[in-house]
Amino acid sequence: MLLPSQPLSCDLKFWTLTKKQRYKLKQQKLLYIQPLNRPWDESETKILQIPRAMFEVGYHIPAQHEISFLDLNLRTRQRPNWSVEQILAEVLENFQPDLILLSFPTYAQGGQVKKILLAVKELKPRVKVILGGGVLNLIGDAPQKLWCWPVDACYWGNGLQLAELVEAVLTTESSCFLFQPDLEKELKTKLLDGYKAEDFYTSKGRFDFDGYLKEAREVELTPIAFVEMARSCDSFCNYCAFGIEASLRRCRKPGTVLKEIRYLAEKGIDYILIIDPTFGMAKGAADFLLRELAAFHLEHPDVKFDVITRPEYVTEDFVRNLKAAGIVRCGVGMESMSQESLDSLAKTSKPQMVRKAVRNLAAVGIETRLFHMLLPGKFSQETLEFLLQLAHENISFVVQSSFLRPLPNSKSQDQFYTQDRTVFDRQQDTLEQLLEYLLINLAFSSMDLDFEDSELRALIEKTFKEGKNLKTLFSQSREGGKLVLKIGGYAFTESETHAPMEQCITKKQRG
Repeated sequence: MLLPSQPLSCDLKFWTLTKKQRYKLKQQKLLYIQPLNRPWDESETKILQIPRAMFEVGYHIPAQHEISFLDLNLRTRQRPNWSVEQILAEVLENFQPDLILLSFPTYAQGGQVKKILLAVKELKPRVKVILGGGVLNLIGDAPQKLWCWPVDACYWGNGLQLAELVEAVLTTESSCFLFQPDLEKELKTKLLDGYKAEDFYTSKGRFDFDGYLKEAREVELTPIAFVEMARSCDSFCNYCAFGIEASLRRCRKPGTVLKEIRYLAEKGIDYILIIDPTFGMAKGAADFLLRELAAFHLEHPDVKFDVITRPEYVTEDFVRNLKAAGIVRCGVGMESMSQESLDSLAKTSKPQMVRKAVRNLAAVGIETRLFHMLLPGKFSQETLEFLLQLAHENISFVVQSSFLRPLPNSKSQDQFYTQDRTVFDRQQDTLEQLLEYLLINLAFSSMDLDFEDSELRALIEKTFKEGKNLKTLFSQSREGGKLVLKIGGYAFTESETHAPMEQCITKKQRG
């Protein structure tokens, strides 16, 4: 294991420079590249998710450097007929960066991140690249050591030593940096806090945030924002990166969060997701924020909020406070309504907790987003029965399904599609998982599909009443070696390549 901030075989070591010499470094141009959130298809999206990490990185960059941002989610919409390579060529030619900060937010985006990296190095071989992002907390320096990607540094951590790393890479002649922050120190360090929201979103005056929002709206994208209140989780569920990538939960002061929300509202952003894996765990901070948001909601009734929490926190008092604060959707981990399956996931929640939480939210008119996990070899009839009950009661909910995947680590190979939890992979997934996915996401409101079929829902209910196995609703065949499942006029055809479920499902006539 490398020592913190240790460069290897470098002709010029930043660490030998005096503080005075560091400040005399000439201004450099830094470009931050944000990859597509959905690399397979961005043509239909109407939403621009403002990437919060982009601005946190910009805030940490030393003040003497010029910084620009390339958000491919926006630029591909502005250049619908251009390839990513063409977009990169235009930006690199116009800006001429000395250093690129390339974000690697999730493992499933790795194929696209690699494509961007190779294109950048082909177009501008001497430009330096630091690779970072949430997934680096899991895989460490695998891109450099195991996959041999042409990056100058891999950074994982929480921003504490990012400024030092930027200066180190800029002043090093050869591409030879491996960088591991002092994780023990970083985990004990508080989140960036007490900042001015304007400084945060403009990189201390170096970025035109208003122009960024204007460009998004000109191509009919609606910007939505993420405001982070807490990072990490202490629950340690065995399938979730929230509690594994960092072992210490840390919170921002709710006053800082509130000021950031006010700033974004002034910019016309009316949908904000409050990032906290277990909102309400820090009860004092959550209660304070909700009280302040209740007053804010009276001033700005059009601004809506989305939170995530655990079902045991969703009491009647809690949901009343959520409603008063303008929160319209609350994510709750359902995973499975089978207790045996929950036990296998190391979940402490119980099905009855989920039932109570959803009904409490429905009582005040808040929609529930149910996080649903598909377990290998399992078919949860209990989950389908539960969703049918909610539909009968006209409770507003939406399901977000994920195929269970082992978390990537420093020895993971660069087969990124195998980690995409929205893709069926016959090497990892079972027929039972696929059947459960199709029944739930076709028949009920889903984050993956833009329709729900009440006729199929009625067919599922009829099958239950007749005491038949739900699997009998499907016909199964193979066409060209690919698995094909048919149900209720829909056909699922297994993809040979990386394609999410929504692209594998067809219906002859909709509506």
